[in-house]
Amino acid sequence: MTIESTNWTPDAFRHRFVVANGVRLHVAEAGNTGPLVLLLHGFPECWASWIPVMGRLVDAGFRVAAPDMRGYGTSEKPRGVGAYRWDALTGDIHGLVDALGERQVHLVGHDWGAIVAWMTVMDDASRYSHLTICNVPHPAHFTRMALDPTQLRRSWYIAWFQLPRVPERTLQRDDHALLRRVLKADRIPGTLDPALLELQIEAATQPGALTAMLNYYRAMVRQGPRAVTRRLRRITVPTIVCWGQRDRALGVDYAAPPTAWVPDCEVRRFPDASHWVQVDRPDAVARAIRDLHERDRVGARERQATDP
Repeated sequence: MTIESTNWTPDAFRHRFVVANGVRLHVAEAGNTGPLVLLLHGFPECWASWIPVMGRLVDAGFRVAAPDMRGYGTSEKPRGVGAYRWDALTGDIHGLVDALGERQVHLVGHDWGAIVAWMTVMDDASRYSHLTICNVPHPAHFTRMALDPTQLRRSWYIAWFQLPRVPERTLQRDDHALLRRVLKADRIPGTLDPALLELQIEAATQPGALTAMLNYYRAMVRQGPRAVTRRLRRITVPTIVCWGQRDRALGVDYAAPPTAWVPDCEVRRFPDASHWVQVDRPDAVARAIRDLHERDRVGARERQATDP
């Protein structure tokens, strides 16, 4: 399997709605054979942020599926901050695996999608064969991050997002100028397709979407750190963390998860990528996903060779 450049566009994907955990989710899919890779986007994006990676994976022999997460794009937008608690978010992913008719999937996440991916695999690892994380620390780091003055300055926006209505109005102002600036921030020149940017703006401007998207942050703060520490479980599935070192929101010191919590983990750092590593370096992220499966095949061949 090779990872080459790709010219995949949104029209190349199959689109449908499924009900997962009682919520109607839009899902984009491609590929007909091979292992299924389920990709979860972050804030303030949508399923389409994965197009450059998804195309490469399909060309390399995988099947792919990427939802608009609860509250995003054309997926259902439950009202109220409580609808975005940890149990609701992880329940969506378990339900989505069921709705896709799979026993196990390779779970991939970026930003908020990566937080949900960590939490989901800790909740029930039996449904997930592999895990790939893009630019989000392991939840075991969250308490230390909350006491780190440098990281607190980087994460100032989380406090601002707690305000009612003000962030929504600010993000909408002047044809969503601030939202556009966030989506363009720190990108490597030439990596963000203007059509992809407009797709993400369109997704974020669906009725109720901005409030739903911000409710992820509001629910996280309201639940408090104990809600995270109670959910910490050892992850033993093969894991790769991909980290763009130009991330201005999250310090690279938090890239590697604690070995005690994730013993089978490799961290790949990319000095030429920003927080949006899956768009800046889709080749590298797709290769990391492929390499986890290749490692399985090599291990299986070695075990066969040593069997009496």
